[in-house]
Amino acid sequence: MKTLIVGLFFLSLTNLITAQNKDYLNSVNAQNNAGQIEQLQKQAAIFNISELESFEKNIETTYKVTFENPNGKLVATYNNLGVILQTVEEYRNVKSTKQIIANILKSHPNWIVEGNVFKIAYSSLREPKKTLEVRLKKEKKTVTVFFNLSCKTGEILYAKN
Repeated sequence: MKTLIVGLFFLSLTNLITAQNKDYLNSVNAQNNAGQIEQLQKQAAIFNISELESFEKNIETTYKVTFENPNGKLVATYNNLGVILQTVEEYRNVKSTKQIIANILKSHPNWIVEGNVFKIAYSSLREPKKTLEVRLKKEKKTVTVFFNLSCKTGEILYAKN
């Protein structure tokens, strides 16, 4: 019985932390987010900053915590209440949406995708910035195409060699 009560306490604590960072999750989440992205974002949202050695509850300060998996990295800045203030996120080789693929085929026909980097810059004060950098190759030429994923159309921002 004691184990059940302790388990329920920690479960409710996890739900509380998730509720504090619900705005973050709703803001950065997209229907097509890959599992590797959601995994790190959920880890950041439920992270308990009081577990940090440097944690001081009564001092208004910020804490930076890094979360990583084989294809991504998320650096979150928390306030002393555990609320995410901002994140810098970078994920490699994320599956592209149909709209992005269509934009690539239209702007760079017969090019081959070599890889991509999906970046998210979240701030609690503004909408998140989401960009996708796609490396393309055709024969001996390479080009990187930058997409704005903050809009629904995934418009091309620019391309550079």
